[in-house]
Parts: sequence; C-alpha cells; structure tokens
Amino acid sequence: MSCLIWNARGVNQKATVNHLKHLIRQHKITVLVILEPKLPSVKLKNFAWKLGFTSFMDGADTNQYIWILWKPFVDIQCLNIFDQAITVTISSPSQPLFTASFIYASCSHTERKNLWAHITAMHAVISTPWLVGGDFNAILDVTEKKGGLVDISRLHDFQNLVLQSGLMDAGFIGNPFTWSNNRTGPARIWKRLDRILVSPSFHLSFPNLKVVHLERTLSDHAPLCVSFEQPLDSVRTRFIFQRMWVDHSSFLETVKKAWTIPVFGSPSYIFQQKLHNVRRVLKRWNWEVFGDLQSNIKASQQTIQTLENELQQGWNDEILEQLVETKKHLNRLEDWEAEMLSAKARLAWEKDGDRNTALYHACIKDRCKRSAIQIKREDGSITTDPNEIGAIAESFFANLFKASDYHMDETLFNAEDRRSPAVNAGNLARNKNSEKKFIF
Repeated sequence: MSCLIWNARGVNQKATVNHLKHLIRQHKITVLVILEPKLPSVKLKNFAWKLGFTSFMDGADTNQYIWILWKPFVDIQCLNIFDQAITVTISSPSQPLFTASFIYASCSHTERKNLWAHITAMHAVISTPWLVGGDFNAILDVTEKKGGLVDISRLHDFQNLVLQSGLMDAGFIGNPFTWSNNRTGPARIWKRLDRILVSPSFHLSFPNLKVVHLERTLSDHAPLCVSFEQPLDSVRTRFIFQRMWVDHSSFLETVKKAWTIPVFGSPSYIFQQKLHNVRRVLKRWNWEVFGDLQSNIKASQQTIQTLENELQQGWNDEILEQLVETKKHLNRLEDWEAEMLSAKARLAWEKDGDRNTALYHACIKDRCKRSAIQIKREDGSITTDPNEIGAIAESFFANLFKASDYHMDETLFNAEDRRSPAVNAGNLARNKNSEKKFIF
C-alpha cells in the first residue's frame, strides 16, 4: 500500500490531473490526499472518477482544504474532523490497521497553535500506530530553511509539539526542501514544510516505511510519496503503434521516406514489404524521438531535483531557465504517456481521461495476458517465465523422443511345453510335407 500527500494548490488544471495520473500509476498509489484543492466539494466525485478512485471524503463545512481518496480494497473510517486536520483509521488486507492524521496547517502562527493543541489531544486518545503527515507550514530545525530569516520561537513551538506527542520524523529520500516561494535571485526561499511524523508503534508495525520527496513541478509544494512495503518489479509491455506519433511534426515525413524505399517484385509482395519498412522505421524513430517514456520521465524528475539543488546552492538565471524548460518537458512526456495508455486499452471513452479504473486496467491486462506465452507446470500451476518455459519444453521433447525404459521377462524363454508327444509328431510331419512342395 502507498499513499500520496500533495498540497497541489488547486486541481482544476488539466496538467495537474495528468501529473496526478502519472504519479498514481508510477507509484501504485492506493490512498491519495489532496491539500488545498481550491474546488468546491461538489466537484470531488468527478475528480475522484477521473483518477480512478471510487471512495472519497472531505471535511464538509468544517474543513474544505483536505480531500481523501482511496481504492476499493482499502477501508477508511473517519474519526475526527478539525479545521486544519482530518483523522481516520486505515486498513487493508495486506496491512494492519493504523490511524492517520492528514494536516493542512494554517499560515497564521496563532491558528497553528490550535492545531498543535489538537494533535496533542489526539495523542492522548489514540492507541493504534499513528501517522501524522501533510503540510505543517512550519520547520523543525534551522537547517530546514534556506534563504530569509528563521523565527526561533515558532520553531520551538513545533519542536515541543513533536516531543509532547511522542512522534518522530519518518525521514525522507529526495530534495531536503518541499516548498519554495519560486522567486528569482536572492529572494528565493526554500523550506521543508511538508513531512511525515510517526509514533514509535507505527515504526515497529511498518519497518519498511519509506517517504520520498517527489519533484516540484506544478505547485510550490512537493508531493510526498509514502510506501509501506517493498515495490514489485514492473513487467515490460509489447510494442504497438502509438496514436501520439501522429501529433509529432516529423511523423508524416518519416512515414513517407519509409514508404518510398524501392521494393521490387509482385504487387502483393511490394505492398507487404512497404508495410514492413514503415513498421521497422517507425520502431527506430519512436526510440530516437520518444525513447522509453518511463525512463525519460524518471530522468526528467531527477533532473528537476538536481537543478533545484544547484539553485539552492547559489542563484543562477541559466539554471532557472533549464529548470523551467525541464518542467515543461516533463509535462509533455506525461501527456504522451496518457495517450499511450489510452491506445493500449483501445477504448472509445479514453477521451474522458479515466485511465485508472479497474475496467480500464483490466482491458490492458487482458490484452497482455492473451498475447503472453504461458505453460502449465507438472503441478498444474502456470508460468510465464521465458527461462522456465524453455526448460519445460526441452524436457518434454527430450522425454518424447528418447527410448522408453523396458524390462525383459526371462521366464518367457523357460516356458514349459505342455503339448502331448502325438501332437508334436503330427506337427512335425505336416512341416516336412510343406517343405517338399518348395523343392524343384
């Protein structure tokens, strides 16, 4: 199970929805927490449908800044709604029950003190493993801010909360800062405003807990990806024609050049070879132009992290320009990925943007399953591993064509003759008369 927490600063833009779709697919998100959606609650159902979630909740009139969405196999029950936090219990077939408080802290220091008091009060009544995560709008240490001044008194308030609540920082992987004011030059400020805190019992129940600060692209906050177990290896899919190709400026010219390659023979042979040439050229062109989308997206994400780090070390306008262009490139890659997934499913309603529902992925998986080579083991189970399939096939044909084992019964040669002497004499006489007929 994995959870994505993001202060998206509004989810009404197509680019934001596409980015969320990619993150959900890439990190296999089962629980999504959106902070500051900037949309009315009536839009939540349609937003959840677009992302493939069937269950969702918000804080109603008490808290309009936190949306929670989850997959069908996850069970979430609301415990408490506060104006800056929503506390729920979460369980799934593969994970034990725990309590989670999702935070969207106020920018006002006075109102944040009310949140600190609320978290302290929740600590007194929660007995299960506890996770507290989101946008705290505060830092725990002076090293968690770069640029500008640090208010020590506010820092101490947050530190006291963590100590009184018995919580500990879960750590992270990625950029040390999760927020930036996005200003240029010396006015640029970075902070670690978003974090995950856990109770000691949570740490014991989920020893594989991992928190990743993802790249900042469409918001001034970085998404937090929280995973509770080791990820599974992905499976490579087969190559198919991609609809996104037709939108590229060099696509038609590439097809034209491939089609005009000279071919000689009968009309049917020429037609078949031209189709083969186009397919072969498009394969190479796809790799040169688009490459491996998953790898390119990950590379762009890493580049964004690197450029952010360099910008934090010292302001440079050229680095800022590279950062902006890389973010635009990442958005294009995610658009291409969305089109690729739609083409794989071959559904008439892919224009709606829903590529995460069970039906949608069932169509993709069904096509992959029907095109995959599989073989049955001796115990009746199925394997799709190429090496094991080869070994089973080799063993089958080796046994098929080799001589079978046999056993010779020696008693057959020691059988007792039970015929009478008279019968034996008559048979011998008939054999001699038969032999005379063939003497010339």
